[in-house]
Amino acid sequence: ALRFSGDPPGLAVSQVYGLAPILGYRRRFSPTLELTALALPALNSDLREVRGADLTWGGLVRVVRRVNPRLSYRATLGYRQQFYGPQYVLLLGLDWQAGSRWRLFGDLPTTFTVSYALAPRVNAGFNLLGLNTAYRLHEQDRYFQYQQGHYGLFAETYLSSHWVVRATVAYAVTRRLGVFAKNDQWPATLDYVGLGTAPSPLSEPINKGLTFRFAVSYRVPQR
Repeated sequence: ALRFSGDPPGLAVSQVYGLAPILGYRRRFSPTLELTALALPALNSDLREVRGADLTWGGLVRVVRRVNPRLSYRATLGYRQQFYGPQYVLLLGLDWQAGSRWRLFGDLPTTFTVSYALAPRVNAGFNLLGLNTAYRLHEQDRYFQYQQGHYGLFAETYLSSHWVVRATVAYAVTRRLGVFAKNDQWPATLDYVGLGTAPSPLSEPINKGLTFRFAVSYRVPQR
């Protein structure tokens, strides 16, 4: 659930919901090669009048190549229906334990983390988080697009062997929160980057600026 405060002109959206079950299959062909296929149905709506048009479909395939226990590469290819138009997924990722203190991991261009171990239970570093999704609105069958690209710095500490708290301060290099007419869509998007002529929002633009995030995680070590 996403909740919004304030009342920007034309952006009469207070709350939207996303339900996204994941069905997948993973096969390990060898100790160094792994394939994952995921089906990605989603129900994104303000839930004021749920109907079949609220449902979208998608899927992706990911291949992981492990070079050694400290380095692996991956590539992801997929497609998702979105209310703002077709979304194609093309991600190149890695997970690299670059020494005893440095770790680099993520799937560009949507996520990437550079982490440095300041102490055995304390990490800090850089974080990129990109997001591009949309929700159908009951009013006049419009949709609400939620697109952001955050570049920031984080610090985290382990409270125990599994529980971690992280604080992040970032700048929204990309920020597009707006209401759009049903048939006004992007020709296509690649991950969270729009391609072609952008749709015209019915609401006033939201300024870019700082974002703050606090997260609590439960992590399971990889074997």
